[in-house]
Amino acid sequence: MGELSDLLHELVKQPLGIEHMYYTWDEFLYVHIVYGHSKGKATNRSWGSGLPYQNSFKFSAAGALHTNAENYAQFLIAVMHGKGLLPETYKEMLSPHAKVEKSSSRYKEDGITHWSLGFGMIPMASDTLYVHGGTHNDFQSQMLFSRQNQFGYAFFVNTKKGDELNKVLKEFLGIHPTYPK
Repeated sequence: MGELSDLLHELVKQPLGIEHMYYTWDEFLYVHIVYGHSKGKATNRSWGSGLPYQNSFKFSAAGALHTNAENYAQFLIAVMHGKGLLPETYKEMLSPHAKVEKSSSRYKEDGITHWSLGFGMIPMASDTLYVHGGTHNDFQSQMLFSRQNQFGYAFFVNTKKGDELNKVLKEFLGIHPTYPK
């Protein structure tokens, strides 16, 4: 294992009991790899920053963590509760660090007004939601959690329908940002 994988195992996976989360190749990934889908058919895995095309020697902090929704949700629940973090680290991690421009789609469409260390922040009437997602061709992911109200979700899909699913989930949960327009 490389240094980052060692740290991930030592500081995150082991203390939180997370089984499948990798920055470098693991045989579990080979066995459980999925292919993107479009129009009901599997597509070519041409999205360059993913396995199996990515090997143990390539690192990309923005797109190289490979896990499943269950283990990612386990990680997010730990973050939501501040488990494994010093109180000052937890506070710093979920505080605003970068303001999102009002002209950006993240602000106008998603309601994200700031970025914390790793999560977009959506202000609500009496709460702040933390969000993050990604799109790699035929793969999409989204997550959302509320520290105050102790709820959230995470999903990974192997199609370009993740944004639609995220919209439906937000509507179902009654999530409407309260940022100034």
